[in-house]
Amino acid sequence: METIDLVQPRHDYAPPFESGEQGHIYMPTSMQTVAARLEHVGVETRIFDENFRKARLTSNITGINLVGAPYIPEAIELQRRIRGERAGDGKFLLGGKVISGLKPDEFTQLFGTDSSNGNIDTMLTTNLRIQGVLPQKEDVSLIGIYEKIDDDDMREYLSREFGFYLSQGCNQACSFCAADKEQRERYRNIDIAIKDLNYLIQRAKKLGINKLSMYLSNLDLFQSPEMLYNFSQEIKRLKEENPRFEIETRGLSRVTSFLSAAKKHEEWVHAIRASGLTTVGFGVDGFDDLVFRLTRKNQTIDECERAVRTSRQDFGITPEILMVFGHYGADTVETLSAAYRFTVEMMEKYGAIPRPHISKSFTPGNEGWLNPDQHPKKAIDQLIQDPKMFQVLDFTTLASELTHPDQVIRDTVNGYYLKICKLSPLSTQWTSPQGIDETIEENKARNMGKYDR
Repeated sequence: METIDLVQPRHDYAPPFESGEQGHIYMPTSMQTVAARLEHVGVETRIFDENFRKARLTSNITGINLVGAPYIPEAIELQRRIRGERAGDGKFLLGGKVISGLKPDEFTQLFGTDSSNGNIDTMLTTNLRIQGVLPQKEDVSLIGIYEKIDDDDMREYLSREFGFYLSQGCNQACSFCAADKEQRERYRNIDIAIKDLNYLIQRAKKLGINKLSMYLSNLDLFQSPEMLYNFSQEIKRLKEENPRFEIETRGLSRVTSFLSAAKKHEEWVHAIRASGLTTVGFGVDGFDDLVFRLTRKNQTIDECERAVRTSRQDFGITPEILMVFGHYGADTVETLSAAYRFTVEMMEKYGAIPRPHISKSFTPGNEGWLNPDQHPKKAIDQLIQDPKMFQVLDFTTLASELTHPDQVIRDTVNGYYLKICKLSPLSTQWTSPQGIDETIEENKARNMGKYDR
């Protein structure tokens, strides 16, 4: 039987192992889903989360999960460490959406010829000598993987919010987004998802935990309202079968998807709220109709305000203003000021929670990376040559000379971003660019422990 060690690297803002402190404890659901698929076809998997402790690897094949561009230097450093510890040759399978956003030559330059894209099924079957076809991720249960997690670690995972895989895919085409877009949303088999959730409830109760807080994986929560409603009714049933046990959910939604569901299926939205949906992050992502057109956000200023108002007043759902702004080449001093004023107004009128982030016009998989103009091409080459700089692509990180070369725009973006971050203790924890000047170590220390939620 083939074996593979699957590793969740330590968060890039975590203190070093030597400190004895934990990193960012967050259930690595995507990696667990890969493990479940592999176990289904007879591959033995061992999962390590280095936010708890350093992995003790035994297999000659290592899978590494990257949760975005800032994990690229962390993965490269982990590879370097593993190569030094191994006796003989070994292979790496790299996973995570950011990996599929890289071009083949970029991937090889970054990770080496002993590495393959683990998001591609043929790479998994070839490297692990799998006979047969891997099951679709929508059709696998994670219970067998959950059972491998010891009680102490599971207690840590379930005592805080964790990601719950419910669906993937979005039918929109926002230019700055690197997610699976311009495609039909794909839901998990609801029966399997509910069995997994029931297992987590029973496991939590045994561990003395009486509440689960879940961040649903949907890229656009109300894109398929009937499916979300069906899932919510199963949650309702589980809560009735487990009295005094709480389940809370939150997620992201496009403004127009929510407004459509609220208008056409008001009773469904009320039921979804009653099942435990507490918070929805609306992708406002700027505040100007021209900016919306340039970034292909299919919405209007009026719709943004109506979504926030409707969620709070009609359904009692807490709105978050997910403000990915500072779109280079689209935002201006005036539009950035308008985005700030809108955020303040929504807080004051409806108790909205500000969640600002700075758009990076090029990041692996988005339009700016796949079809770069002159400026991004130079910047991309610089990143490939000096991978530690990938951290500047973190959407929580201040605009830098690399991502926003015009100083007036850069300073304005950073100024309004910091002002929004200061509006609420629940807002984004901003981070500093590290890896591009003499302040590397200073900025690393400043960023430590600033985990985005």
